[in-house]
Amino acid sequence: MKYIGHTTKEAEELLKKHGENTLYESKEYPFLKSIVSSFKEPMMVILLIACGTYYFIGKFTDFLILTISACIIFSINIFQNFKAENAIQNLKKLTQKFAEVYRDREKVRILASKIVPGDIIILNEGERIPADVIILEASNLTIDESILTGESLPVQKTSNTNTKTKKLELESLAYSGTIITSGWLIGSVYETGKETKIGKMGLSLSSLVDEEPLVKKEINSIVSKLAILGIFTCAFVFGYGFFSTGDFAKPLLNSVTLAIALVPEELPIVLVIFLALSSLKLSKKGLIIRNKSIIETLGAANVLCVDKTGTITKNKMKLSKIITLNEEIEGSSINWSQEAVEIIKVSLLAKYFNSKDSIDKEIENVAEKLNLDLDEYNFVSEKLLDQKFVFSRMYTFKEKPFIFAKGAFDEIIKLC
Repeated sequence: MKYIGHTTKEAEELLKKHGENTLYESKEYPFLKSIVSSFKEPMMVILLIACGTYYFIGKFTDFLILTISACIIFSINIFQNFKAENAIQNLKKLTQKFAEVYRDREKVRILASKIVPGDIIILNEGERIPADVIILEASNLTIDESILTGESLPVQKTSNTNTKTKKLELESLAYSGTIITSGWLIGSVYETGKETKIGKMGLSLSSLVDEEPLVKKEINSIVSKLAILGIFTCAFVFGYGFFSTGDFAKPLLNSVTLAIALVPEELPIVLVIFLALSSLKLSKKGLIIRNKSIIETLGAANVLCVDKTGTITKNKMKLSKIITLNEEIEGSSINWSQEAVEIIKVSLLAKYFNSKDSIDKEIENVAEKLNLDLDEYNFVSEKLLDQKFVFSRMYTFKEKPFIFAKGAFDEIIKLC
């Protein structure tokens, strides 16, 4: 089918009306903001008060030691914030930047941000879908929707059938942010940017109010209590000394000395070093820690609730068993029967060329371990069987034609 698509003028007008095809982005976390936030930390405030007090009473050695400690803590905070922000920016670069659409009756490659509703878009295996799309044409199409649902298995999709049932409508929709694991599609864009399904999720998350973590609440409580205790104690010492001796300077010095004793200047140093080491350990496991206090909050969790597989797993499939009429063979076994080897061979020949499907990837890994030789199989064509949820490929072997098929069990069993 020949598609027309928007004219350049129509696309420009729609872009002005709907805006660019970009998702909601939170406010920037600039370098200056990270500096200010570091100085707002209660432990840093305690440390700075101790530094100022030592300087005021002339204990320059103690002042120098605490100043160096404050600089070290400050540097650790800035480094961790910079590292986390840099990792986040790198993740943003992974999103698709270009897309192939029909404009003025021709295929053109444009920035994904310039896609508008009504665009006819062409997407192939391995590409990330840049907008919500109604599928007009498709072949062997499966899409990884784990970013939206948490499901580890790709979802089978078909072209728009114009049916009224909700199930078939969902089968003909492809959502922004999901990835095509096999096949290809031609679709009509119906939502872009913040109006997409993932865009609405981002807007709802952005409206959440940040709550202070448990460690910050406890530190604020300690600081407040110490401040109240220090003020009353120092006032009492100064008042008692002033009224009993009539001297002003010595009672003031005594009260300041007492204030220094009440301030736990070592606590912020120990706490920040502990959290920094925890951040370093987690970063080695691939976790991005922008706010170090979240480490303590995670450690205080008693119950972790997750909904589906693929959310916290590796999102990879592993061959567990091969079950035939006569036997069960473990996927990790090295002693394979001829029947089990034939099952792997057929599975490999039936898969889509260069498939990104997680099951097909595992079949490829197993076939590689078995050193299967498929050189005598010559590919002819694919999609020969006109059945829903079935993919087939035709080969010639020793000049004889063979069709290998895979798909939903209830559809495959009809062919037997």
